[in-house]
Amino acid sequence: MTHLLDKGTPFVFLKDCIDTFETLKKKLTEDPILVVPDWNLPFELMCDASDFAIGAVLGQRKTKHFQPIHYVSKTMTEAQMHYTTKKKEMLVVVYAFEKFRPYLVLSKSTVYTDHSTLKYLLNKQDAKPRLICGQVEVSNHGLKRILERTVGENRASWSDKLNDALWAFRTAFKTPIGCTPYKLVYEKSCHLPIELKHKAYLALKHANFDLKTAGDHRKLQLNELNELRD
Repeated sequence: MTHLLDKGTPFVFLKDCIDTFETLKKKLTEDPILVVPDWNLPFELMCDASDFAIGAVLGQRKTKHFQPIHYVSKTMTEAQMHYTTKKKEMLVVVYAFEKFRPYLVLSKSTVYTDHSTLKYLLNKQDAKPRLICGQVEVSNHGLKRILERTVGENRASWSDKLNDALWAFRTAFKTPIGCTPYKLVYEKSCHLPIELKHKAYLALKHANFDLKTAGDHRKLQLNELNELRD
């Protein structure tokens, strides 16, 4: 049927065109088939925003083709319609994560959206509260990926591993800010006690310092001090 759209082509509607038209009409009037989620497969979240509405679809690729699991959409409020394009794109990401949270928590997932929006948000110095909410969702997504690697197959113990995941997230280098979140807050790098102990021991070793000999010498000095006091 597409050749009928060419300029200068005579409009001849043959039987093949009629059959194609009937098939297309039937497909457009059928309900989309939703599939049951497979928790062993990663999820794919597709988000988009128009001038007056936002929508998202959650699905998986059980075969080569994308199969939808759930749809969500809503009309934006009057105030939201006046958002910039970047804010609208971030709004739909936050909305989708809120709606599909039970599917996405501790599950591998890929988000398809406007990449420039996320880049703009992470580089913005004076983000407004609603943008900050979106950035929190992005950070939570990264934290979730760390947590699922920490937990492994035993997802029931995710709360026990949360502190370790948070520590890994805060001490990992972040390209958008050029440092770790820990250094951004405290203005210095984070060193674990075991690292300090190792560095201190290494310095003593380079000085040929014998801990046992030094300890015995210190005890002798304390005994001599006690004798002087007596």
